Amino acid sequence: MFLAERLSPFVKNLIILKGGMGQKQRRQVAEKIDGIKKNEERLIIATGRYLGEEFEDARLDTLFLALPVSWRGVRVQYAGRLHRFYDMKK
Repeated sequence: MFLAERLSPFVKNLIILKGGMGQKQRRQVAEKIDGIKKNEERLIIATGRYLGEEFEDARLDTLFLALPVSWRGVRVQYAGRLHRFYDMKK
């Protein structure tokens, strides 16, 4: 994955969520996210499907959309992930 390859030297915890991942793999990724210390950086690269209604990580603070999103409601949902309260968020 191009973005992961380019960004991996610059971030300690790189998480990838992409199509074709089974339930076991997704569960492992969720455990990895939960295991990252509160003060450690992490970068999550994901397709839109994996940032849907069930994705939870209140630490998210930045969103980059790498492709156009045609429906406004989807953009609102993605941006809403950033507005969750978290005590260490700036």
